[in-house]
Amino acid sequence: MTPAINLLEKKRIKYALHSYKHDAHIYHFGQEAVEKLGLDARQVFKTLLVALNGDTKHLVVAITPVSGQLNLKQVASTFNAKKAEMAEPQIAQKQRAIY
Repeated sequence: MTPAINLLEKKRIKYALHSYKHDAHIYHFGQEAVEKLGLDARQVFKTLLVALNGDTKHLVVAITPVSGQLNLKQVASTFNAKKAEMAEPQIAQKQRAIY
């Protein structure tokens, strides 16, 4: 399961999973889901893996609506870090994030 689903289950938050056939040529997964499922982009969420202070061992997961953008300065501030940046995709595949 994804980190977002794990967190929802941990917090006992109700959710629904919707399936669709992914197009391997599309890299904006959230927008693809919105379009293929005919949903409101404000009600579909994307999970983003963020590295704190450039350290791939200090990762956090941010969950935000597809319609929005993640404010990395706010993420850094929330976790008392000097900076936050998107983690490389290959790191996201290998690492477990902290919550």
